[in-house]
Amino acid sequence: MLISISFFNIHTYLLSELKQVSKTDSKVQYKSPYLPADTMVDFLRVSDKTIKSGLIRTIYTRKDLIDSWTNTFQIIDQPIIGLVPAAPHIFDSITSKVIEKITILIDIESNSTNVLIGSQLAQLNSYKLPFGYSLYISKNLKESSINFFERIRNSVNLILNENNEEFSQDIF
Repeated sequence: MLISISFFNIHTYLLSELKQVSKTDSKVQYKSPYLPADTMVDFLRVSDKTIKSGLIRTIYTRKDLIDSWTNTFQIIDQPIIGLVPAAPHIFDSITSKVIEKITILIDIESNSTNVLIGSQLAQLNSYKLPFGYSLYISKNLKESSINFFERIRNSVNLILNENNEEFSQDIF
């Protein structure tokens, strides 16, 4: 089952940054937005011949969130195959076709907007913006739409500036 990216947090580490690839590693715990006892972490080793030092993509979520989904499936007698965020897979699909230094994927929801910034088979980090499309519903949808996307663009610019990155040509 695909779950909204808003329930997940993604961060990519260089393999050399981690003492061990484990949720008990201090750097992994530091980046988690959740308490250690309520954190579920999934690791994906990113391997490509062009990447000299290995990368570890880490996806964080709340353990009780995943437990609630699996318990619900058990109650309604449905098989549990997996619970994953769709956005990282969409991001990887886009970056396999569109090669840019930085790729930006925006996932717009009612109350929040999620931004994924990274590059093909390399860095991928997620950021949650505290606004969604519901704040911009008005009688003048054209003006609201322009204001909404301008706010997203400004937010992405702030994130990129903090990371010393340049704005991408395309935003998906």
